[in-house]
Amino acid sequence: MLVPLLVGAVLAVALGVFGRLHHPTGRVPWMWPFTDVYVMKVWLTLVVLILAAAQFVLVEPDFQPGRRQAVAQQPRRRPVGGGIADEDRRQRRGC
Repeated sequence: MLVPLLVGAVLAVALGVFGRLHHPTGRVPWMWPFTDVYVMKVWLTLVVLILAAAQFVLVEPDFQPGRRQAVAQQPRRRPVGGGIADEDRRQRRGC
């Protein structure tokens, strides 16, 4: 849990330093497929909205009436462990 926090902190500091040292030019360093920064932002926003709508539509059947009861009645599965969890489980069983 500490490693992702440290990676995020280092990345935030690095982006802050980069932003302070390099002033924006207001133009895209490439011409294809976007001709302007604002055009790029509009297209990327559209893609994000489409993906968010797809998630909403795909998860909606899980929240229909009666679906929660059907999910609750399914048998619980054991979580798949990693190397440390498997080793700990073997030691407790005496293998």
